[in-house]
Order: sequence, then structure tokens, then C-alpha cells
Amino acid sequence: MKIQWNDYKKHSYIIGVGIFFLLFLLILGASIAGYKILASREQVVNDIQTAELQKESNVEGITDTENIVKYFFQAVENQDLDKALRGFPIDELGTKADVIKLLENQKTVSNDTMIAPAKQYADYFPLASAELTVYYTQMFEDFAEEYQKAGGGKVTAIEYAQASEQLKPSYEVKKQNICESTGAEAVCEMQVNLKNDEGNYISGITLAKYYGYWKVLKVTSGLTGTSEKAYFLASESSTEESSDKSTINKLEKKLYDKNYKTEYKQREKNKKKIENLLDTEEVVLPANYRVSNNAYGENPRDLMERFIKDIEKGDVSTVMNYYCTDVLQEGDSLTAEKIQQQGAAAKNIQYFYYTILNKGKELTGTLEEIGKTADQIVTQINPQNMFYLDLMKVVERNQESCTGYFWLAKKIYAVDFKLKEIENGWQIEKIEDVKVISQEEYDEKVGK
Repeated sequence: MKIQWNDYKKHSYIIGVGIFFLLFLLILGASIAGYKILASREQVVNDIQTAELQKESNVEGITDTENIVKYFFQAVENQDLDKALRGFPIDELGTKADVIKLLENQKTVSNDTMIAPAKQYADYFPLASAELTVYYTQMFEDFAEEYQKAGGGKVTAIEYAQASEQLKPSYEVKKQNICESTGAEAVCEMQVNLKNDEGNYISGITLAKYYGYWKVLKVTSGLTGTSEKAYFLASESSTEESSDKSTINKLEKKLYDKNYKTEYKQREKNKKKIENLLDTEEVVLPANYRVSNNAYGENPRDLMERFIKDIEKGDVSTVMNYYCTDVLQEGDSLTAEKIQQQGAAAKNIQYFYYTILNKGKELTGTLEEIGKTADQIVTQINPQNMFYLDLMKVVERNQESCTGYFWLAKKIYAVDFKLKEIENGWQIEKIEDVKVISQEEYDEKVGK
């Protein structure tokens, strides 16, 4: 014991330092954990629970292809936007879509078509979610409009579109590419036969599976010949062109892969439950979209300070709240206009991030023109680098606009904001321009 005590006295300083750092790390860890808890609480507050979002789900998802198609057509028939949105893979694509793979496939970069890479950077998720919600809202409205123009119709049959084609190696390559880009576990195409007083017609739906549940990826199908220009095609028959059972079994074994047998009973149980709920139109899937709240600044300077503070924190959800969108209260009805507005805000914020992180140049063009690989582009737009963005000065140009001057990585950025003063304070209508200026230009514009 004496030897041990002497050793302790000899190394007491080192041990003391070690204990100090251990305590420091524990306190830091607790602080971070506390911050995350508070941040998550703020995240909840940031969302408006509309009348539609207040509906509690009664199923986790739909495990069979036929019922998700039936579910979607019920939403179309009833023009139920909330129901349709719950059937689209908004959260799934937001967290799983591989933007690097998508850029490699498209070979072009555009703020209008590129979704925020939330798979790589969780901070971008509110932007990706809002962008995808707009995308699917427009898709649903276009499809529903064409459905009404066609005179509606009763679904008479649902089957796999050309099941034998979906088993071919060439289709497997196509499917694999889609799965890699979208993060889906499986993809398939469905044919829907409909009948009304005018005659028979078909529709095509592309499905994607996430976490064992099917979602509507697209409301078109190449194998049925449907497209965004022709959602519905005339048909001579009101019944499907049936594939033989052995072909369907082979296809389903591929779609469910190793879980085909083990999940069969579970899928059958879910199928019966969904069918019963579909009969009464009471299927409520989990909500997978958000409705942004509204936040304000007391004046343009205060608005800019709040805006940049939340960007530095990585709180993009709150950043979106500073944009002018329709004010909704808890329990109000969802509107497509609100979704469109918050989607426009998301795109505008994305433009701000991308242009700042691309040193004042708008990120647009082919990969060859930009001179970077898709991986290099996604690496460059890491939102965590915005932590170092500093607000230098705010200059009001008139009652509806101002220029914010920012500092990042030894560069000065002049950012033109279009603002709006409303009853509760100031909000952003649009970021109109982002450019790099010299120190001399800055001194000339704002004074030394």
C-alpha cells in the first residue's frame, strides 16, 4: 500500500489533470445532450399541427402493393391532399435519397431541381422535406386533375405491370439504380385498370419500399406507357392482363428478398387489416410532412441577427419560419398554398447556402462546366461550415429591402434581402442576390 500511495503522490498532478478533463467531458456531454433535447423541443414547436396533422395514425404502413395503390386512389377520388402526402415517401427520400448518385445520373446541377442532401447532412432535412412536399403536392394535384377530366372511374383491377419484364436482367439494372438513388429497399411498377361511363382506361404507378412498407414513388410507369403527359391511357378491357401465378411469385420473392417467407404471415395480417380499413376509408398512415410556423424580427437588423444566429446553430427549421408564408393556427386546415410557400422558402434558403459555400457563385450547370465531381459538390456545400458565418452590417435600402454584409473564410458577401413588415414584425420575402465584394467595395458602401 505504501508503494501505491507514493506512486499516487508522485503522479498526483497527472491524475488530477485527468480527473479534471474527465469531469469537463462529462459536463460538456451533458450540455450537448441538454441542447439537443431543447433543440428537439423547439423543433416540435416550430411545426404547426393543422387539423389534418392532428389525425393520429392507426397503422404503421402498408405491406402489400395492391393496397397502397387502392389507398392512393381513394385519396385521388376524395381529393384528400393530406391522405396522399402520407402515402408518398417524403421522410424516406428526405433522409435516404443519395444526392451524389442523383447528380451523377443527371450530370447537371440546378438549385431548382436538386434537393438538399439531407442523407449526408441532417441540418438540411427541413429543406429536403419542404422541397419534396411541394414536389409531391404538385404531382398529386396534376394527377387528380387529369383523373377528374377523364371522368373519374372505378378501379376494376390492380396488378404488376408486365411482371415478366420486371424479372429481366435489364430491368434489374434499372431497378438497382433507382434503389441506390432513392434509398429504397425495392421498386416495382403497377398497372391500374379503371372503368367509367366513357369506357375503360389504365393508369401506372411506381412503388418503392422503405422499412418493409410500400409508398407511391411516382404516379407514372414506363411499363404501362403512362407519363406526366398522359397519366391515363384508353384500354379495350376493364380487367387486367393477368400474369401467371408462377411469374408473380418469382417477382414477389425478389421484391421481398430474404424476408419473403418470414414476413409472409405478417404481410397477410397487415393486408387484411388494411383491407378492412379501406372499406370504410379509415386508413391513416403516419404523417410525414411538416407545416412551418412563423417567426419575426423586431426590425430588419434584428431579423438579420436572428436569421444568422439560427444558421450558425444549424437550426434550418427556424430559419424557414422567418419567411413570409400564410399564418396558420393550430387546428387550421392545410392548404396547397402554404405548402408551395414553404417550398419556395426552402429553395431560397438552399440558394443562400449553396452560393455562400460556393464562394459567391451560383451552383448551376453541368458537372463538366463546374469542373467538379458530384462528390466534390456535395462535400463543398456542408452546412456545418456556415457556423463560421458572421454578420458584419445591415444596411436598409428602403422600407422593403436591405443588404446584409457577411464574413466567411476571408471573404465578404453582400446579400440583398427583400423584406416585408406585417403586424407581428419583419419577415423575409426573398434573398435576391448573393455576391462576393472586396474590402474596398465594402468600405465604399458602408463606410470605414
